[in-house]
Amino acid sequence: MINKSEINESTARTLLIRLEELHVPLMVLQRTGIGKTVNELRRTITNENLARMN
Repeated sequence: MINKSEINESTARTLLIRLEELHVPLMVLQRTGIGKTVNELRRTITNENLARMN
């Protein structure tokens, strides 16, 4: 579980951008659980522009 007080939005943005650049197939995201973690991160962060990143 992601602790909201531990989230650094600058780091989160960098990581989401890098993940997006990797073009990881949906199946891999689902099997590894990365997709769940990314979705949980998006629900937790307060920066709306960051939360809406594709």
